Amino acid sequence: MTTIAALSPFCRIALSVKRLHDTDTSGWYALALIVPFLFGALAALAYASLREGPANDEWRDFWTLTSYVTAGLAAASLAFFIGKVGSTRGTSGANRFGPDPLVSG
Repeated sequence: MTTIAALSPFCRIALSVKRLHDTDTSGWYALALIVPFLFGALAALAYASLREGPANDEWRDFWTLTSYVTAGLAAASLAFFIGKVGSTRGTSGANRFGPDPLVSG
């Protein structure tokens, strides 16, 4: 089970890059999915560590706001990615990333 959990992000990124290449877009845009989630994880860890120990309210409020903002950015980037890539038709014929996989030949 841990192997599946460890490989899941890799598979998601690989499929995202393949789909981006199918639409003749650079695969580096797949990083737009990863960065907000990493910042969100960092904010969640910081907030959790502040909850356990004595902390002032300003830091707790700061990390709460940070986690909400990064969660919103992650949701927005995921929604954009699903909408853009999920509803965009692939390029007809070959593009700079290779031949059209739907053309038999």
